[in-house]
Amino acid sequence: MKVRSQFDDLLLRHASTSGVKVFEGVKVTDIKFSGKRPVSAVYETKGNKREDITFDYLVDASGRAGLLSTKYLKNRRFTSTLMNMALWGYWRGGIRYAQGTDRENAPWIEALTGK
Repeated sequence: MKVRSQFDDLLLRHASTSGVKVFEGVKVTDIKFSGKRPVSAVYETKGNKREDITFDYLVDASGRAGLLSTKYLKNRRFTSTLMNMALWGYWRGGIRYAQGTDRENAPWIEALTGK
């Protein structure tokens, strides 16, 4: 069985050995922009110390929190009928359901019975 947390750790360690500056145990609270381009981030350490860091590239790895999409870009889209449930799945070779239609990526749930 493959575990998502192990994959995430593998990606993090690879990024670190490839020269990426990695900060663990911190929380990004704000992104600062120059025009439309993000240029620095404010983060808090576990001791509530606030620090500022500049960067050339930004990868939003905040997961479901989606810091950039929810706080700044305001482009997070939710399916209103599913606001009371969460489904997570990882599939090899899967494609988005009904691409290019108003049902794109809508969940499709089928109950199977029998043996």
